[in-house]
Amino acid sequence: MTDQEARDYAKISYFEALKILNNIEDAKDISQTVVFNLCEKKIKVDKKGKDKYIKKIAVNEALKYAKKRNRTITFASVEHLITDDLLDSSLSSRHEKYDIIQKNIKKLKYFERDLMKNYFNKGCTIKKIAIQRKESFENLKKKIYNLKKDTLAEYYRHAGMIGTKAIINSKLHRNIRNFIISFKLAIKNNTVNKMRIYFGKQLILNQIPNFDFARFHDYNIRLTGRNRFRLIVHYFDSKNEYNCYFLYFTTYYKNRIRITKLPKLPKKITGFKAAEIPLHIKEQLKPGKRGILSISDEKVDELLKDFKPVYER
Repeated sequence: MTDQEARDYAKISYFEALKILNNIEDAKDISQTVVFNLCEKKIKVDKKGKDKYIKKIAVNEALKYAKKRNRTITFASVEHLITDDLLDSSLSSRHEKYDIIQKNIKKLKYFERDLMKNYFNKGCTIKKIAIQRKESFENLKKKIYNLKKDTLAEYYRHAGMIGTKAIINSKLHRNIRNFIISFKLAIKNNTVNKMRIYFGKQLILNQIPNFDFARFHDYNIRLTGRNRFRLIVHYFDSKNEYNCYFLYFTTYYKNRIRITKLPKLPKKITGFKAAEIPLHIKEQLKPGKRGILSISDEKVDELLKDFKPVYER
């Protein structure tokens, strides 16, 4: 799928979903889901019947969304169709999260704060607020959902958490997902040089590894400084084997992403040319659950500078 095809499919899906859902944000989400699924499943679309085929998929996705929306109790059970539900993390119970949100809504803007106070005063019943405000029920659910996510993310970050997706607010989460999808398409179509909105002037094509990126799985993130992050993207290659790449980025206006260190594959040490490594260094070099090191490449080099490591090429 080329970049132009992805844009065309998104446009067709958007207008088709909009007819059914009558909601701009929902239609945008559906269009993104359609393109993402086509890309993940490597579906080749016949150019002659393109419009009809994409419209059919978009209609099915929109109807599926509408059907679930009408019978669901919380918006979180619908949101997973579009993006990961950050509120489902096991960091704390539902009651603890609500307690955190109530104590921290004072940091929100006036109208957002007023909405959340009203939400808790009404016993977390959105329908009553929607009637009172004469606002769309679905729009209000999504707005409150995002405010809850953002409030929790801000709290967890200031509480000192640095290695969990719970510190990521809704806009940044969406921007990260968009980058991962765009980067995957760019690698496949050899158009990484057109992604300067992310890489800026520092992009040097021969410094980006030749990724065999077949299917996105998940991502992990770590806060490394003020508005600075380390992103690890987990994926499966064309042989259905697990792999990952990592990069560093900073955020600017409206949580947009600017890559500060180009994507790299993790280093794998195959042996050493010097004496036996002390136990305290070996402990730091043990891979985590996903088979990658928890420390940076720079730290690895520093620890092993006297032992001449041999890296897998």
